[in-house]
Amino acid sequence: MRTIGSLLLGLASLASIARSAEPTQGLETALRSIVVIEATGMPGGVSSFATGVIIDSLGGIVTALHAVDGADEIRIGAHLEAPRRVVLSASDRSADLALLDAIASDRPAPPLPPAAPTELGAPIFVIGNALGTGVVVTHGIVAALPDTAAEQGSPEGHLLVDALVAQGSSGGPAVDREGRWVGLVVGKAVVDESVVDLGMVIPTDRVLAVVRALRARQTEPTPWIGIDVETMTAAMAAALSASPGLGVVVSRVVSGGPGNRAGLAPIDVITAVDGRPVHSAEEFERAIASRRPGEALKLSISTDGHGRILQVELREAPPEPEDEPAEVVLTELKGLGLTVAQLGGSGAPVVVVSIVDGGPGDRAEIRLGDRIDLVGRRPAGGSVLRAEVQRQLSGSRAVLLRIHRGDLVRLVAVDLM
Repeated sequence: MRTIGSLLLGLASLASIARSAEPTQGLETALRSIVVIEATGMPGGVSSFATGVIIDSLGGIVTALHAVDGADEIRIGAHLEAPRRVVLSASDRSADLALLDAIASDRPAPPLPPAAPTELGAPIFVIGNALGTGVVVTHGIVAALPDTAAEQGSPEGHLLVDALVAQGSSGGPAVDREGRWVGLVVGKAVVDESVVDLGMVIPTDRVLAVVRALRARQTEPTPWIGIDVETMTAAMAAALSASPGLGVVVSRVVSGGPGNRAGLAPIDVITAVDGRPVHSAEEFERAIASRRPGEALKLSISTDGHGRILQVELREAPPEPEDEPAEVVLTELKGLGLTVAQLGGSGAPVVVVSIVDGGPGDRAEIRLGDRIDLVGRRPAGGSVLRAEVQRQLSGSRAVLLRIHRGDLVRLVAVDLM
């Protein structure tokens, strides 16, 4: 929950304003247009709870950026629906607003209708995932309008409301008694260094203006580096003799792409982008997404324990190539508890066709149909495959495989202990 200092002069007289604000059917309808949010893997390893407002029938959600910024995973729960994962697709740090994208629901909720400009002392309802306990509705009044709130130290353009705002309320809507959207909660105010129950609310017209700008920005060319990466796990670190918790591992390099041209290779470890350390795949992807095609990045790379700096020029992504069909030859990998089928000539990927129950591959959650194209740094095909597996088995506690599962490309460290 973000807090901002404020003098809040002259608000005591508002206590005498009447509060005739019984809930209506419109307020009940508004409850169906919000989502509760849980963001995990935040900086420091903590989780965060927040709220979001559905803004269109395509799955668009707006929330407070500070509540989800830096999360490894963001999940939402909507009215009468199972929790599902969403992605942070765009953000405006100066406004503290984030746009989340999810697959459109089978039961889409109508966007909240915007309210007319509110008045001082008008009844207000704040809907939020207070303390991560689910939807909570609190009631109060508009305590300061944007002009007076700014004079008293609140960020420019914010409303102040005296409805109870708790951890998890950020990103939730403030609505009038008819359920019309007055604004988005982004934090609490502070008086004389003490946090008080005065919520800071961005008016709806400003929220929607920021959303329109973010949507327009999304139509611009997407920066592309031509690689896929995965967060370094303890098992991967053991297989690579690397430090866990720092860097991401390159799982795929597109031939002819920016990363390939710069000299990146699978299993390289990227520890920093432009000198800033990266600790997760999502953190790396955000660093790329914040740039434009044509911009250059300096990547800090570790390969077999040796460090170097590569400069990579981003460009716009080309269409994805299609996979080609191939012949099949079976190979048994007893050390991994797997049988694989060769999908072509030497160097082509193999597909997992049999898994020994309880074996190393089964414990690593390898599935039937997974395609393996790398064992360590070497192609997982032909006569190389079995020899490379045996070589790694003799000198390591884990074997690192690169696996394709549908459109997903991931690294799997098969722990042999």
